Amino acid sequence: LQKSKNARFEYFMHYDSERMIYEVMRDSGLDIVLRDGDTHTLLSHYRSLDLHIGGMLHSCIMASSQRIPTIALAYDAKHFGFFKLLDREDFCIYNQSLDYSKINNLIDQIINNQTAQRHQLDTRIKYLETSYTEAISKAIANTHPKATCLY
Repeated sequence: LQKSKNARFEYFMHYDSERMIYEVMRDSGLDIVLRDGDTHTLLSHYRSLDLHIGGMLHSCIMASSQRIPTIALAYDAKHFGFFKLLDREDFCIYNQSLDYSKINNLIDQIINNQTAQRHQLDTRIKYLETSYTEAISKAIANTHPKATCLY
């Protein structure tokens, strides 16, 4: 991918124990930049990406929260549930049966339609936020009915 797409790779370290993964990737010849820090620092780094490819669900969530199109290399049903919630199931691939031509096609689909991909993600997240707010408002209204005065 790095050669064929002229991609710049970044590894987002969420836990200190992950440093070894970054070092193995780097020592294997991958040109890769380490990104670490607190949540706000990581989010600012995610925000600068064109595309995120990740195996860890929390990394996919953080990238998606910044409206970065993401391809998940899923190992758990939770990945599929999250991508279904975002209406982006096509971008969630089971990592036990990786099809590299499919990954390349998904990368091209995202990179060649960057604006539309971000807009689709933003629209869905805004819809989910609105739905969540409405559901909470209804739940609060049902638990605190308006007082009635009886004279």
